[in-house]
Amino acid sequence: MIVWRGWGILTVAIAVAALAAVDLTTAGPSDAWSFRARVAVALMIGAAMNLWLGRRLNTAPARVLIDVNAARRILVRTRHDLFFVPMEYWSAAFALGAAAIATA
Repeated sequence: MIVWRGWGILTVAIAVAALAAVDLTTAGPSDAWSFRARVAVALMIGAAMNLWLGRRLNTAPARVLIDVNAARRILVRTRHDLFFVPMEYWSAAFALGAAAIATA
């Protein structure tokens, strides 16, 4: 079961799209080293895209709601996360995965 809030599911979509894009745009020998290098590059591209989009979505300005009865302002922020982890933090996991695959 995948748990997400807001646009957090895009984290998975970005990783899959980056892997597919690198696989479709690169041609070459299909030995183990070139495959690992392509996966590592795809994960790094996905990490950069996910970091940019996560920061852009999670730092959007908050909406201000005014409660007339209580005479106070309430800030409403949208959160975008996957498994309760904000989108931009998944970029570190992508980068660590790319490093682990590249050095294996």
